[in-house]
Amino acid sequence: MYKTMIIDDDAVVRERLKDMIDWQGLSLELVCEAGDSDTALEMYLLYRPKIIISDISIPRISGLELAEVMRREDADIQFIIITGYHDFEWAKQSVRLGVIDLLSKPVFAETINASLQKAVRYFQAKQQKKQSVDFLKNLVSENLPQMQETFMMGLLTKASGETANLEKQLRFLQIRCPGPYYVVAILAVHTLPEDMEEDVALFLLRDTLTTAMKENGFDMLALVDTHARLNCIVSTSDGNPDDQIETVITKVGEQLHFLTGMDLVSGIGPTVDRLALLHESRSGALTAVNYQCILGDSTVMHFKNMERMDMVFHSQESIHGYLKKLFRENAYATLASAVRNHVTALSGQGPKARKQIQSFLFEFMQDITGEALRLGITVERFDDYLPAMMRLLQSQEDDSVEAVLHFAERIMTSIDGHKNEESNHLILLAKKYIVEHLDDEHMCLESVSDHIGLSRIYFCKLFHKVEGISFNTYLKQERIDLARRLLLTTNMKVYEISSAAGFSQAKYFGYVFKQVVGLTPLEYQQQNTKSTLNPS
Repeated sequence: MYKTMIIDDDAVVRERLKDMIDWQGLSLELVCEAGDSDTALEMYLLYRPKIIISDISIPRISGLELAEVMRREDADIQFIIITGYHDFEWAKQSVRLGVIDLLSKPVFAETINASLQKAVRYFQAKQQKKQSVDFLKNLVSENLPQMQETFMMGLLTKASGETANLEKQLRFLQIRCPGPYYVVAILAVHTLPEDMEEDVALFLLRDTLTTAMKENGFDMLALVDTHARLNCIVSTSDGNPDDQIETVITKVGEQLHFLTGMDLVSGIGPTVDRLALLHESRSGALTAVNYQCILGDSTVMHFKNMERMDMVFHSQESIHGYLKKLFRENAYATLASAVRNHVTALSGQGPKARKQIQSFLFEFMQDITGEALRLGITVERFDDYLPAMMRLLQSQEDDSVEAVLHFAERIMTSIDGHKNEESNHLILLAKKYIVEHLDDEHMCLESVSDHIGLSRIYFCKLFHKVEGISFNTYLKQERIDLARRLLLTTNMKVYEISSAAGFSQAKYFGYVFKQVVGLTPLEYQQQNTKSTLNPS
């Protein structure tokens, strides 16, 4: 199904368009709609539609200007613009922006469906090209020389020597890492398409991501580690590249999922200013990958998002490391099965089995207790700890296993609730900032996310998840609520109230006010003043 968005400030027109479109026949899915450019941009971040139908005349910026902004995010977006104007300049501009069709009003079902068919054929052609056998073979044949891989993996996994010596070795090995800032991102294939082997998927991922990074001004070197993860060293001249790198990886993930069905898990480490510190950035990226599931449903996790939640993590390659990973991912059913299976395996090891099982369960309890404390769970929530420990000390095998697992389940439930509490705390900080800066016409999704220390994309999704509405809708409601209070409690002019509520233009303020309240500002003021003077 091809994700589709409709943009028009008239809800009746949007409904008419929806009735005209052959959704099933064209394999289209309506994922969102919007009445103005601000809402459209936010909906795009949340849903990433590939086909967008927009009226040319919408509030804030025109449909063509919106197309130009969105195509900077994704050059593959197929735009269909509807216009009531007959202007050659509009037509020229639409061609320059790659708009698939410029349709004149009134729009008929045959016309809109023909335009949508063009967009569908465009994506079908891209999918066929990506999935061709020759294309995949070419990707597999491209591989880094062994010396380069060995040297760079050494930089990623341990502290290194002087910067000057490192740069000399890089030149000798013909490895390009111009800097002066570096970020390590780790990507793993979470869901593999049925007809694709793992090495092919990794090479396809590396090739697509390398191209995308280059198009956005980054140099990137990618290495595959022993766990089949892509370790990407991103070199940049920007000291704060977090949002841009996250955006590139998000877009690549969306593209690969759309074209092949592949799903990714990605983590981004902190920015460092020396090659010798690459291992620190990789450690942060690995942490982000390991804890992605417990922090939310985002497919890209930045280390700084976790820092805001006061979490400290580490990983181990052992049975206990595996169990801790399941614990962090809140995968109780899989964890319980693994614990029972391991206890069963230990039971067959003769006289020492009982002691080994007891030791294993004891260490498991210590592991999850330590992890829970790191995640901010207070000792008051450990009410099942002592009963589980008593069963364990009494060495009643079956009872002790189930008691320990019951303790683990309770703690995992507490962590899930704590995660939501942390998310709510961050959203409360954002809402407080919004209220205090409503008169700032430049306040937007990016400025608020920067204030609370989260990346733009993660904050956008988190706000929608916690509040149940988009950030842009919430901001409009807060601005209009302030305007309504000022209309009824002050003698300010409408244009003064518009400015106080953060609207740069009084005309746009009037449009939004009527859209939300159903009345113009003056009608609202007059109606409520009369109600106050003449109570029923």
